[in-house]
Amino acid sequence: MSFQTTPEVVLSITALALCLAISLYAIQRRQFPIGRRLVYIAITATFWLLTSTLEVASVSLEAKIFWGKLQYLSIGFLPIFWFLLAVEYTGQGRFLLPREKWLFIWPLILQAVAWTNEWHYLLWRTVVPHYVNNFVYANFIKGPIFWVNVTYAYLLLAVGTWLFIRFSLRASQIFRGQTALLVAAAVIPWVGNAFYMSGLGPMPFLDLTPIAFGLSTICLVIALTQYQFVKLAPVDPLSILDSLSDGVIVLDHSDRITSLNAQAGAMIGIAASVGVGRPVNELLPGLLDRVECVFTSYMLHPDRLTDRKILEVREVPLQTAQNTAGGRVLILRDITEQELSAQNLRNSQAK
Repeated sequence: MSFQTTPEVVLSITALALCLAISLYAIQRRQFPIGRRLVYIAITATFWLLTSTLEVASVSLEAKIFWGKLQYLSIGFLPIFWFLLAVEYTGQGRFLLPREKWLFIWPLILQAVAWTNEWHYLLWRTVVPHYVNNFVYANFIKGPIFWVNVTYAYLLLAVGTWLFIRFSLRASQIFRGQTALLVAAAVIPWVGNAFYMSGLGPMPFLDLTPIAFGLSTICLVIALTQYQFVKLAPVDPLSILDSLSDGVIVLDHSDRITSLNAQAGAMIGIAASVGVGRPVNELLPGLLDRVECVFTSYMLHPDRLTDRKILEVREVPLQTAQNTAGGRVLILRDITEQELSAQNLRNSQAK
């Protein structure tokens, strides 16, 4: 197999070295919650750079097609890994991460399409050689599946970016710095990809996405060294609530449940996935008529002796940034045993 040393190969090797360094750094810190996600991203980006470099460096068209097919391992999986990083970092993983396996169906389909392209030509219609300064490049004429994958990847990129931006608006300064650098690290390669797809790049047939990873690694290095990315990451607020011994139910201005922790769900006998969105009076009838920012007792299932519970409930009002009413929080504590003990004591004293 013959190789050529083009200017793009030199740039790709430099970017490859940077990505490899980030991969090794991430592997050493994979014990941190976000570190595992960074490992997947760094290794996938490194593999994309490696296969892209070998494609450009290869002389024969057959070799370029082979390395081009291998690139689709990274092309399919990298947007998903970045999206999952955004989901976990911004605290949205409780509902999305248990279903993350469904996101990987498309990359597997993409792999099958890439390796059988000569049967259907859906990913690329043909490959045309281009000669520039005695170097040979491959121009993959895009097929319909290519554009389906672009849509899927850009959708994940857009949603992940939106999650980061929304999170940064209410985050502390150090986390705003982290999110800005993470968004930049993701956007830079896709800007190069946009030039490739639009044909506006210096060489329309050359995908600049892998080379742009070199600039992305600079953003990651700054995030890792100056903003303690991986070592310092935000904690999911719902995880904090679940660690409390008290039950917590968050209501909006219409008294619909927007969040409840595991303890509250256990007390009232309903899962968070079922309770969210329902009016609290459906689950705890009459409670809001008795709670006025002070402690009160509430009997759950008063007609069922075996399931009867006595809850101590406290209401804490919520305010928006404009100091207007934004809902309220109900803090529940199961005092059934204390009340029964007190009742037994009173009964024994009365005899």
